[in-house]
Amino acid sequence: MDTSVNGRHRKLLILLAWCLLLMIAWGLWLWRLDASDLTFDEAATYVVAHRPLLGILDYLRVAVREHPPVYYLLIHTWMALAGTSEFSLRFFSVCAGLVALVLAGWLARLACKNMERVADTSSVYPFPHPLTGLLTAAFLVVMPGMAYYARDARMYSLGVVWTMLSTGLFLRDWLFMGKDGVDRWPRRAAIVSLVVVHFLAIFTHYYLLLPILVQAIALLVARRWRPWLAWCGVHGLLALAGLGWLWLATGLQRSSAGLWQHLTFALPTSSQVFNLLGKVLFSPVVLIRLPFLYGLLVLVVGGVCLTLWRCRVVGAWLALALLVPSALSYLLPHPPAPRYLIFMTPLVALALALLGALLLNLIRYRWLAWSITAGVTLAAVGLLIAGGLYIALAFDRSRYGHTLETIKAHASLGDGMLFYGPWQWIQFKYYDPGDLPPITNLPPYAPPRLKPAEAEPVLDELLDQHDRLWVLPAAVDDVDPPHYVAGWLKTHAHEVWSERDFSLYLPPLPSDAPTRTVGAVFGQVLRLERVAWEPGPVPAGEHLRLALYWRPLSRLENDVRLELTLADQAGHFWDVAHPLPGEWAASPATWQPDQVVTDYEGLMVPQGAPPGEYVVRLMVGDEVTGEPLLVQGQKEIDLLTVEIAEPIRAPVLVGLPNPDAAVFCAPDETTCLALAGYQPGGLRFQQGSAVPFSLHWLVPGAISPEVELRLQVRHRPWLPGLQATPIVTRTLALAPVYSANQRISESANQRISESAPGPFRVMLPLVVRTFPSTLDDLVAAYPRGRLVKLPLALALPSDAPTGPAQVTLEVLGPDGVPWSTTEGDRSFSLFNVTVDGRPVLRRLPASLTSVQVDFGEEVGLRGFRVEGDPRPGGQLRLTYAWYARAHPTAIYAVFNHLVTADGTLVAQADGWPQEGRMLTTQWQAGEYVEDSYTLVIPPDAPPGPYTLYVGLYNAATSDRQPAFQDGQRLPGDRVPVPLPGEGGR
Repeated sequence: MDTSVNGRHRKLLILLAWCLLLMIAWGLWLWRLDASDLTFDEAATYVVAHRPLLGILDYLRVAVREHPPVYYLLIHTWMALAGTSEFSLRFFSVCAGLVALVLAGWLARLACKNMERVADTSSVYPFPHPLTGLLTAAFLVVMPGMAYYARDARMYSLGVVWTMLSTGLFLRDWLFMGKDGVDRWPRRAAIVSLVVVHFLAIFTHYYLLLPILVQAIALLVARRWRPWLAWCGVHGLLALAGLGWLWLATGLQRSSAGLWQHLTFALPTSSQVFNLLGKVLFSPVVLIRLPFLYGLLVLVVGGVCLTLWRCRVVGAWLALALLVPSALSYLLPHPPAPRYLIFMTPLVALALALLGALLLNLIRYRWLAWSITAGVTLAAVGLLIAGGLYIALAFDRSRYGHTLETIKAHASLGDGMLFYGPWQWIQFKYYDPGDLPPITNLPPYAPPRLKPAEAEPVLDELLDQHDRLWVLPAAVDDVDPPHYVAGWLKTHAHEVWSERDFSLYLPPLPSDAPTRTVGAVFGQVLRLERVAWEPGPVPAGEHLRLALYWRPLSRLENDVRLELTLADQAGHFWDVAHPLPGEWAASPATWQPDQVVTDYEGLMVPQGAPPGEYVVRLMVGDEVTGEPLLVQGQKEIDLLTVEIAEPIRAPVLVGLPNPDAAVFCAPDETTCLALAGYQPGGLRFQQGSAVPFSLHWLVPGAISPEVELRLQVRHRPWLPGLQATPIVTRTLALAPVYSANQRISESANQRISESAPGPFRVMLPLVVRTFPSTLDDLVAAYPRGRLVKLPLALALPSDAPTGPAQVTLEVLGPDGVPWSTTEGDRSFSLFNVTVDGRPVLRRLPASLTSVQVDFGEEVGLRGFRVEGDPRPGGQLRLTYAWYARAHPTAIYAVFNHLVTADGTLVAQADGWPQEGRMLTTQWQAGEYVEDSYTLVIPPDAPPGPYTLYVGLYNAATSDRQPAFQDGQRLPGDRVPVPLPGEGGR
């Protein structure tokens, strides 16, 4: 009786565990299911399945590169019941994925039962069938690849269902002999059920033929001759059905034409195999981290090997099921896509589950068996989750509908649109918002590929006909591998707005555009002769075209990438572009010495930018190494000054980051304030640094000037239920940071004065602002209804608690009471960040040469390393280890001077410790800070020998810090540092 009661309790616990697991999968896979737009393939599901049933069959019969009809017929019925929204289309796949979880558990139990039936008596404990099924399903739930495709409005999760059902039937009815060991023919019901499932599988996706073929091989390995003959016979009938579909489907005939002639027998490289497996397991949107992949594969191989040792038949089948599809997929003319092999994920989960189950079954000491099994399980789950589960769930698959809405909102009369790439009309039909600029398609056919001779006159005509050209790329590599269209536009038009999903191009500047001579030489190899720019004041929300005229002084070893920045007088960045001149056409590495090259570039002035003078800054960096090409020791130059005027069009709210964020209302609900959007400047910040972000407000009609904003960074505790702790609190006036007649006079963001030694110019990462004092100032600066962008930053203390944190916003009324949002919340959560520890050391790095020099009472130099070539045209890489003797109370800058024997300054490199990421005021007593600089020696420098000096000076006063060594003050308050080859001094 006790055994019976324990059995009922065990079954109840297993049932509850399954319910909990399915609820977890339900919650994970439904989270943000419709947050992104449909991809091209998902939109194709709608385009095909919304036809009548016979229309679906007729379309698939003639379509090239299309899939068979089972999924489309099922989703057609589903759409009639549940609708055609993104959520509805993907929800069908989620349901199929949940069914696949249950079938994966069923498959695991069948594998365990068969292993127990044929295994010897060496096992210590019975096979844990229920635990193996639960583990298999649990691994599948947290597997990023399965989670990604279970949320895809395509047939892949349905293919996993057919694969699990087919595999379970095969293990139950075909692979094993009876208890008497006689090789019998399969039962009639087993034959019919397997053939029906395989029919559904093949007519869902052609790649499902691969796991089906594994069954025939497994029967041969197991020497099940009669089942093998039966399997071949009945699948011959299935092959006839497939040939009949091939005879009817002209599209399939064209897709498979020449298949046999193009089969490849070349073995894939190990990197190709690991990359494919990584994309299958961790999804194609996750950057594969090889240590995680290798660790997971070791556990999988361990599970397969242990299964082979425990039961040869099951182990051989599992090994074949994992290896054969991967190998056969490389025989096909096209490289295997991860989505076509997603049916392998449950088999990987089964191998992981069998590893834990067999360890539990074989180890004699129960506590040790459970400990090892738990450790292996947690390791596998940890590798899968850390490998990219969150990314696979949160990845923004597509923004096509959002892109069309953005273009519609920002388009003007005279604009045009270019669909650059094939088949965009499929997504366009689903998301067409209407009233878009006229559309041109390049290439007008697909396939074959784009022909440059036919494309060039079309592009010429588009630039002549339209004032602006919106370009939407899609599947460009399929029809234009050399990116001819992108290269042509880059060299004939200004790209003023570039996003992941679209770009905006304008024709070249008029001949009377303002221009000035620059003459700056970057890295001694590239000279910027002059620059031309947009004539007249540029209204906020409009484009700023730039034409840069380059002259290479010598052949460039690598391409260079620019950084163009639009900054206001307070140092805030309003737009940043990182173009590669002549990309896809005539890149800098192809430029000839003394050839003048015209480089068309551009920026977009945000519509929330206040009127006034702005500076365009330019930095040039090596595309391969990332190192900046210095101009007289500086990383960037001020290229030009431009006047920004009031916008000429009404605010466009479409396309704002995090649009329609919140509406704050006073307690009497007579006055409300709309936060139209906000944008974080990053998600990870270290202690002592600033957390930048921007708020987009609509200027209110009438509101008290005493209304304030309270911004906080709050540390979020790990345990739920605990209250968040404020790290930083800042209260400021609601009025915008600028008025029509006001400029910031004193700010830590201003540049170092001209009295600072050398050409050192750099921006402090601090934020100090002034505000209009009255509402009249606000009205004078901005008319009602104006969209205002408010750039802000909250400085984290150097001892801020590390870990997750949250940036929150409150609107305080004149009485200091927070206003509530329309949802009833007084505090609005803007975004989450992670606070990392500062990059400091507790001891001197062994790779540095020790030295004992003190600069005043607060900072010391304890180590150095100098690498490079100290001669004209060479470079020196300088590394220092600073020591905080006490907490520094001032911001100190570092100077590096290279001088000749007579004291002539040859080269100089000044800067902040760690390029401003670790200002001295962020140091704590007892910490070492490793710091590096690059010193470039001009080719025309006088010959050596040289002496290198390093020192510190106060950034506010430009006074050098006194330098002491062995109690003696050093001349000039600077430390001589030995150069390579000189030895110690």
